[in-house]
Amino acid sequence: MGRKRWCYLVGLMLACVVVLSSAGLCMWYTNKHSRWFTLRPPPAVDDRISPRPPQLKFLRQLVLDETGQRLFVGPYGIHCTESRVYVADDLGHCILVFDRSGRLLQRIGRHGTAPGQFAYLDRVITDGEGRLIVADTGNNRIQVLDQHGRYLTELRSWGLLGRFHNPRDLCFDSQGRLYVADWEHHCVQTFDARLRFVGRIGGCGSEPGRFRHPVGLLCIRDHVFVSDHDNHRVQVFERNGAFVRAIGDTGPPEERLRHPAGLAYRKGCLFVADQGHDRVQIFTFDGAFLACFGESGEEAGQLRRPTGLDFDNDDRLYVIDAGNHRIQVFQAEWPDPQKSDGAESDS
Repeated sequence: MGRKRWCYLVGLMLACVVVLSSAGLCMWYTNKHSRWFTLRPPPAVDDRISPRPPQLKFLRQLVLDETGQRLFVGPYGIHCTESRVYVADDLGHCILVFDRSGRLLQRIGRHGTAPGQFAYLDRVITDGEGRLIVADTGNNRIQVLDQHGRYLTELRSWGLLGRFHNPRDLCFDSQGRLYVADWEHHCVQTFDARLRFVGRIGGCGSEPGRFRHPVGLLCIRDHVFVSDHDNHRVQVFERNGAFVRAIGDTGPPEERLRHPAGLAYRKGCLFVADQGHDRVQIFTFDGAFLACFGESGEEAGQLRRPTGLDFDNDDRLYVIDAGNHRIQVFQAEWPDPQKSDGAESDS
């Protein structure tokens, strides 16, 4: 009995050493390759409050290149800066870079596992220095590239801390923390500006604060909005992970979400790509339903499985119309609050 107990204790100690070493390896790799720069959050989004949702006018679509070939194989995520539009082509295994007029400037990456290569990337964002942070979904890692697309470093799926299984989306909060939606681990992982693991939000389940395949992320006013894809809702958390509320899982059918994906925010309005309903829904910051637009189809203004959303600085909303292999661009026009208030008081 004594010998068996001794063998059991030795085995337990070895198991602990393996676990701690694995976790330490993950942290060592991250620190070793990222210590020479710090990620910086991008400028804060426009948060002026509008009393009503905007009117959306179709402007154009991005479908074909100059030779008449399709631009995208399977677009998924989109990110707009002051001068560029970045598109993560999931099935094309690359990032397409456009100017604000829609002219293709560059393709970054190709299919593979080497640094700077991708496998089914779902999202790309930029930090305050213009570096690209990429959810390299099929390779289970986050890559960081410079503004020209050259490889800098990555977060690998080694160890227990910070391990990924299909990372799908990314966002920064105002303090420079990086949030990663981990699809198969049903959680949101958090890293500091030096890419060091901080913690996790959620876990698998349907209870408030838990997820079934989180896929979309957005940080607004130090709150984290998460598209809880297979629970058909958007959940909102404080930065410390405390659950605040759910959006889109109650109310009449026309206000409910089905497989929500990408998120965007402008002037007090939360835009949600309602993938299962082929439309985009609009809510207030506090979750009240405002409006929706889009219907199933392939004509201008119609959608099939919308995934990514983002605004440029001119209030133009870019929508990844994934099922139609295109991007649609809409001009958003908000009513003047003073005119709205005046009209209401006159009545």
